[in-house]
Amino acid sequence: MVRAALKITRKKLLAGLAVAGALVCVYFAPHARAAYCRYRGTRALKAQNDTLALDWFESAEKLSPENGRTQFLMARACRRLSQFDDMNRRLERAAALGFSPRGIERERWLAIAQVGRTAELGNRLQTLLDNPGDDGPEICAALATGFELTFDVESAGLVLDTWTAKYPDDADGHWRTGRLKFSLTDWAGAAAAFRRCLEHAPDRTSVRLNLAQSLVRMNSPAEAEPHFRRCLKEQPGNLEARVGLGTCLVNLGRSDEARTVLREALQAAPHDFEAARILGELELSLGNAASALECLAPLAKAWPRDKLLCTLMARALHDSGREEEAKAYRDEAERAAAALEKVDPLLERIKQDSADLDARYELGTLLLERRSREEGAGWLQSVVRLSPRHPQAHAALAEFYERWGSEDLAQMHRRLAESSKDQGHAE
Repeated sequence: MVRAALKITRKKLLAGLAVAGALVCVYFAPHARAAYCRYRGTRALKAQNDTLALDWFESAEKLSPENGRTQFLMARACRRLSQFDDMNRRLERAAALGFSPRGIERERWLAIAQVGRTAELGNRLQTLLDNPGDDGPEICAALATGFELTFDVESAGLVLDTWTAKYPDDADGHWRTGRLKFSLTDWAGAAAAFRRCLEHAPDRTSVRLNLAQSLVRMNSPAEAEPHFRRCLKEQPGNLEARVGLGTCLVNLGRSDEARTVLREALQAAPHDFEAARILGELELSLGNAASALECLAPLAKAWPRDKLLCTLMARALHDSGREEEAKAYRDEAERAAAALEKVDPLLERIKQDSADLDARYELGTLLLERRSREEGAGWLQSVVRLSPRHPQAHAALAEFYERWGSEDLAQMHRRLAESSKDQGHAE
């Protein structure tokens, strides 16, 4: 009878343990999955894929809503994406959940530095630099972004030098150095920095593409070609790499191969400006004026005031015997050249006062229409980073993306332009 009682007790004990184990699994399984999502999000942050990082952190939040670190990491991703209202909301939530007040304060300081308002930090800037903790590269990145935004290239360079010296194994410091040198047309310096980045992160396809583009500008197409091809092997749909390869082949004198590659790019993206322009130039150089016009005329219709396009159209029309039309484009090219004389004075204004939004906006719209879509959009984006509710800049970006064929971005900026109209240039 005692033995039977013991047997029953043992069964109950085992059953109880099984139930307890099941409850533990039910409790900890979501937390374990949330921890995995945070890990993947942190890796995405490290790879500079902030949008993907935010997706992972949102997944972690759904699995474990009361985790302060998740909220903090979401705030960091939002800061990097210049979504400052969301950043503040996440930091407040992190504080309520008991996350480190010092960490939260530091993140707010980084947001100030990132938009170029370092003067507002006062002594806190030195505190950031003297006591970086585990955030040394993050601090350097925010400061470099702020200095670049305010056109303080010298200070940005010093920060990047410090970054690469103190954290030589951090691939991002080398990537950011390469990006700055690329913007300054220091192609050799950019290529060297991108190579150092790839030594630490050989799978960064975007950096390899940057390296290849630098090599093309150094007139080293033979060296660039294998990098473009590797980018396409890793990312077959990478349009920028395909257009880059086409440019490379043009420079190598392999016209038939270049034409094939560029046509493939246009088949994938009929509105791609660079692919059509380069193919048009190639056809023009080969004496195929009619084929050149097929490529260039749609671009000129979308961007009728662009200096280079007008020059190319004038040549193609002249070669086709359409002299009257050619003269109209030559005249417009001359007007564009005159308008572009404003670029240096506007840059000087921005150097003198980095917060001069009017100069940034004027420079952005001028470059967008007359010289470079990439440069123009970049300056307009700098306006909305400094003043997120700048209706004119959002409207100009909406028009640009619509003409560029990016309807999602066009709609986003149209909404922002509309919602900002009654709010002025509020920060």
